[in-house]
Amino acid sequence: MAIYHASAPQIVAYAMPYVVSTFIVTDFFFGKTRQSVLLEIYESVQSVFLAPAVLSAIRHPHKPSFKGDARRASACRGAAELRSRSCSSRCCA
Repeated sequence: MAIYHASAPQIVAYAMPYVVSTFIVTDFFFGKTRQSVLLEIYESVQSVFLAPAVLSAIRHPHKPSFKGDARRASACRGAAELRSRSCSSRCCA
């Protein structure tokens, strides 16, 4: 099954003007505050580390797993103590 009837150099020649123009426009608008080349490299590296979690969520959509810290639980405990040992539904939901 062939989706594109083009060689790799033809695909690069088609995509390169878009990529270059995107960098030029990004540099024009965000040049002093944002390093677009470094941001693209950072996002590419980040996607490698994010891929296992995304693939796991696609494979098992009803089995989520979140590894977070206990900030929410400690905030709920603190609010519970302030409200005479009863926690509101907003805090512990």
